[in-house]
Amino acid sequence: MDDHTMLNECFAQYIDIKKKTDEKRRELLGLQQRRDALLDLLVFVKGQRPLKYTEFETESTFPIVLGKAHSKFSLTSIGILPPEEYTSFYSPMYIYPIGYKIKRKYASPEKSDQKLTYFCQIRSVNGECVFEIRATGGKHWAGSRSQVWSAFTSEFQKISFSSLEEFFGLTNETTTKLIEEMGDISPFTTYVPMRQRARKIKKAKREEDL
Repeated sequence: MDDHTMLNECFAQYIDIKKKTDEKRRELLGLQQRRDALLDLLVFVKGQRPLKYTEFETESTFPIVLGKAHSKFSLTSIGILPPEEYTSFYSPMYIYPIGYKIKRKYASPEKSDQKLTYFCQIRSVNGECVFEIRATGGKHWAGSRSQVWSAFTSEFQKISFSSLEEFFGLTNETTTKLIEEMGDISPFTTYVPMRQRARKIKKAKREEDL
């Protein structure tokens, strides 16, 4: 077999492998999109079920109002826990439920004395965690945690929230308890439950006092 023939065969094999790889990639993307659609359906069916946290045992529907003063917000859907392999949906400090939604009033980027309503939600897009903020008036921010928070805060000269999680109400203790009570959170191996964090803080404080 001469070099030219061998080169043609290798090229044909490369084209065939690339074609099969592209087909598998499209198939995987299709499966991922179908899974996201099923997760969206689960959010619709289960995301607004009655709460478990004892403080709200008598509540049967959302929204519920949480927080105080400027941090007050309405939790409109708690969402559902993400699959454990969706690692972008949890961190040591937070779990980001799929379909989680809140709304809050806050200053307009253009006029600090004017307030807008901001609708915040967490979505799954191809298995990745996507945060969205929509404001009355049409402004819209969407993307990863860092992308959204950077783009959103750049609109303001000064903002009174220290993180995206705070703006989304995820730092609220009641929100955290509700999320942790949605199901088994042990598969989220990097996440440290709020109770464990509180114990560590108390232990560290006792050691400082000694």
